[in-house]
Amino acid sequence: NRLLWKANFRRLDAEQIRDAMLVASGELDRSPGGPGEVEHVRRSIYLRVIRNERDPLLAGFDAADGFTSTGRRNVTTTPNQALMLINGNWVLERSVALASSVREARPDDLAARVRLAMLNCFARQPTTAELEEATGFLLGDDNTINEQAWQDYCHVLLNSNELLYID
Repeated sequence: NRLLWKANFRRLDAEQIRDAMLVASGELDRSPGGPGEVEHVRRSIYLRVIRNERDPLLAGFDAADGFTSTGRRNVTTTPNQALMLINGNWVLERSVALASSVREARPDDLAARVRLAMLNCFARQPTTAELEEATGFLLGDDNTINEQAWQDYCHVLLNSNELLYID
């Protein structure tokens, strides 16, 4: 039942969103331990927290502020979150990285690119309809891969509910 499925639907925490995007783009530094800066591609658990210099992505998605104990986080949905995902430099850099890593792995096969990108982002293969829609969007008038559209497609994948929400 679709209504029952939505009852369990929840957004990832801020750190999980950051880590999921780093994993999808192939950039996550999995080395354990040690301090990390926000601009690094280490897991979010290693990030150094500076209370008066909060990371915009983490703060925007309700990360704890570091000033007080938090037994339960707020979970908000705000226009700023959507704008951060669409226009934020950090997310745009992840989409460029995802596009580049998949392009290098599958330089001449568009369908294989789409499959790999969706596997990286969603841990599943695209449906036939999704594959057809993606290739239609990504092919230029001359039937070649439009590389700017490819980067935009990767940006859309990183902004999708399937990446940001779980049930």
